[in-house]
This record gives sequence, C-alpha cells and structure tokens, in this order.
Amino acid sequence: MKKCIYLFIVFFLFINNSVKADYLSDLTKLADEGDPIAQNNLGYSYLVGLDGVTDIDKAIYYLNAAAAQGQVNAMTTVGWTYFTGEYGAPQDNEQAIYWNQRASDAGFTIASYNIGFFYYSGLAGLEQDLNIAKKYWLLSAYQWVDSEGLHKSTADELLEEINEYNTNPTNEMIELRNLFITLLKSQPI
Repeated sequence: MKKCIYLFIVFFLFINNSVKADYLSDLTKLADEGDPIAQNNLGYSYLVGLDGVTDIDKAIYYLNAAAAQGQVNAMTTVGWTYFTGEYGAPQDNEQAIYWNQRASDAGFTIASYNIGFFYYSGLAGLEQDLNIAKKYWLLSAYQWVDSEGLHKSTADELLEEINEYNTNPTNEMIELRNLFITLLKSQPI
C-alpha cells in the first residue's frame, strides 16, 4: 500500500511539473507574440515568483509591454509598484499616478480607488483633497459593480489599507472612508 501511495505521489508531482512547464511555455509564447493578457500574467508571475524564483527584469519587461497596450491589470500593477517601490522598482510618484490614471480612465475600479486613495491620504506627491478623493471613490464604487469580480481586493482589504496609511483621520476623512466602503459592500459581487 505504501508503495502505491508513493508511486501516486511521484506520478502526481511529475504530471504537475509537466503541466506547469507546458503552461509557462505556452504563456511565454503568447506573451512574446504580443498578447497583452499573457504579458500581464507572465509579468505578474515573474514579479511574485515562478516556483519561488522572481525575475524582476522579465517582470518589468512583460508588465510594461502589457500596460503599453492598455491592459488595465498591468497598468495598475506597474502604477502601484512605482508608488510603493516594491520588488526593487524605483519609487516614482509621477509614474504611479500616470499608470493608475490611465487604468482609471479605461474603467478599472482598483485604479480609480488608487487615485482616490492618493488624494485621500495626500500620497504620491499629491496634496490631500477629499473632494477629488470622493470623486474617484464614487467612480470606483460605480465601476466595482461592472467589474464582475475582476478585482482581487475586497472592501475589507481596502478599508484595512486606508486605515494603515491614515492612522489619525479627521471626522471628514472617516465619513468619506465609511461612505466608500459602504457603497462597495452594498454592491452584489
């Protein structure tokens, strides 16, 4: 019995690695042919690590290629990475705003949230402006409905992020934050 279990595990690991290799090969082929979704997926895989191994140069190459073609996930990832300086990227507020604004203009809810978040918090080189933040957060809430779960964040995760960056909000900030989160939570997802 132990031998059967061992053989099954070895077989499963072999098949699993074979499927991963085929997937990566197919994804790379599509990305190299210019498919923006494949470029985004491959770039993100290199960014967070393929089997635990990251390749920042390849991640940047593929994500920027996808973003240049208007792939909104890539635009938002590139923009957020420039904002945080994660993964060895230079912190560049101008690029953070540029890419998130492009994705917001294309209708991507998380990018609209990000721009509102920058204004709400006075981050990314922007002055705090709750009126502009409200405009973007209302847009994000509207886009949230149409995104059909394409965003990975939940309202609670966004609330946690807002609170993390704003440890001492004014009453006006709290009201705006609560309005935004309430709108997101009232949407069917």
